[in-house]
Amino acid sequence: MFKKAVALISTIVMVVALSGCSSTKLQEVDGVTELKFKDTIKTSELKKIDSKKVSMIGFMSTSTPLNGEYTYLMNMPYQNCAFCVPNTDSLVNTIAVYAPDGKSFEFTDVPVRVTGTLEFGSTTDSMGYTYEYRIKDAKLEPADISDLEEDIKIYTALINQGFAESMESIFTTLYKTINYEKQEIKEEDLQVLDANLTKDIKSMFESLDKSKYEEMISMIDDIDNLTKDINKDIESKNYKNFAQYNDKGNELYTTYSLWLLKPEI
Repeated sequence: MFKKAVALISTIVMVVALSGCSSTKLQEVDGVTELKFKDTIKTSELKKIDSKKVSMIGFMSTSTPLNGEYTYLMNMPYQNCAFCVPNTDSLVNTIAVYAPDGKSFEFTDVPVRVTGTLEFGSTTDSMGYTYEYRIKDAKLEPADISDLEEDIKIYTALINQGFAESMESIFTTLYKTINYEKQEIKEEDLQVLDANLTKDIKSMFESLDKSKYEEMISMIDDIDNLTKDINKDIESKNYKNFAQYNDKGNELYTTYSLWLLKPEI
């Protein structure tokens, strides 16, 4: 995999303290209180709904435990640093969500709605994070994004088609070929890349408004060009440009990674 150039903030806040300078009136519908990441919520306000049913939309963190007994709901997709700053009095970006006993969550990269019971009480989980409240006995389902920001709709329409999985596969294929020595592949055993490496990815845009995906479409064109250059050098047995190709691959992977991080709830 190309080295991700996404700058993940490494300062971890181990105890979440929600202490806003102002409070937002919480909305309740049919006995369920709607929570939002962008609300400025005092702990004193949250405690008023301790043991009450709440609902919240967000993204599953990529650092969800393997057994799926709980997950971290975050305000942006593809985050693996739960409770990292910014965790301020105006933005909380993570809340731990626990499945009912005997149940588990399966990771998804589309927006989800979590509905469960808000529970106060200091908890230190198996990942080593400590927090003062969590959502437990939660149900997790795909979120209705019709009222969310346009960036989230654009992201979801493409991600729903398996875009992320396909892109990771393409970048892995490129990496293994470009860095053949690290893969212990001999030059004489190198095979040219599939000229239609991005065919399936391109088909995903056919049902979408392409003007909203110009950055990704341009990146895919660059992948096609990179593939052609790699194949040309493999056929001519000229490997001196492969370090340059690795730099280009890293650049393209950065473009892709940053696009994944654009949506924010």
